[in-house]
Amino acid sequence: MFVFEEIEKILSEIAHLKSQAQGVKDAWDRAISELEKQYGSKLNECKAKIKQKEKELIKLAKSNQKVVFDCGDKREFTNGTLYFAISEKVKRARGVTPKKLKELGYLDAIKVIEKVNWDTIEKWPDEKLIAIGTERIRKEEIKYETR
Repeated sequence: MFVFEEIEKILSEIAHLKSQAQGVKDAWDRAISELEKQYGSKLNECKAKIKQKEKELIKLAKSNQKVVFDCGDKREFTNGTLYFAISEKVKRARGVTPKKLKELGYLDAIKVIEKVNWDTIEKWPDEKLIAIGTERIRKEEIKYETR
């Protein structure tokens, strides 16, 4: 009988702690929501202005590239530095498909991800499981719920 009393006590403690954790999470969510209301629009406004100024800076530097980068690929200013670089990228054309690559024999350009489908294997009969070197096992589990 003592075991039942101990189990009751532990279940009660878990229920109390879960309730306490939910209260903390609710308070956390309310605080985050208030912060988002207070600062979210201001932050988004700042980010939008930064993005606009970055576009303005790049446009100005590109249109005056010969003057700005007359001494090389780096120009120091009081409030920052501009860098000029040339890089090459492969344009990702929409017409490039695995089917087209297969037709041309360019198999090295196709990414194949092989993965064991355990959902399918779970439904197999025991004979097939044994054939691949696994088995169905019985797993004992104790679950609980609190009130």
